[in-house]
Amino acid sequence: MEDVNANEVASYIESLNIALRDGEIKKEEVIGVLHSLPSPEHVRRHLSDEEAKVLFESVRWAWKEVSGKDITETFNFEPAPETLLGNYWILKNGVLLHGVNHYGIIKRNLSLFSTLLKMDAFVLHQKLAGTPQDLIKLVIDNGGMRVFITSDKRAYFQMNDQVYKNWGRAKVKGFDFPKRIVKLIDPSSKYDGWNTGITLNL
Repeated sequence: MEDVNANEVASYIESLNIALRDGEIKKEEVIGVLHSLPSPEHVRRHLSDEEAKVLFESVRWAWKEVSGKDITETFNFEPAPETLLGNYWILKNGVLLHGVNHYGIIKRNLSLFSTLLKMDAFVLHQKLAGTPQDLIKLVIDNGGMRVFITSDKRAYFQMNDQVYKNWGRAKVKGFDFPKRIVKLIDPSSKYDGWNTGITLNL
């Protein structure tokens, strides 16, 4: 049996309940199991860690049905939101890169951006000679997600609509920030930093 505590089990139930509320769970048997689980508050307040471990088996089954992955694959996979602050890029496969500014992160990790986003390294080098905005727009157009997190835990994201559709929306909704603002960038539009894009509040 996995070494989980009541607080962790409550957090997983919370995540599943959010997915249920957002209409992301369609299977009747999964919905039935989720309706039968105690509330996260009840788990935190009234269940011992040993009791929560018994409950965890149902939670684990539901998680696998919903995500296709075993819940243990998510253990310690992402840094907790409270540790995130400042500028980041998120690339495919959940690769998270942090730095002083977005231009600097790309410059320092050129080969990684080139490989993960299947971009021509020569084109990246060419853009380095231009404005930071041009380089940032190129990375967004090719599938990078630009992220900025303020000290009061507001999170801003810029990405193209394909990224949003394929994995970006799920990634953003997975972050537990009180305010999450997404800017969708059209590859054909002129790029003017954070002012650019169609705004979505998630």
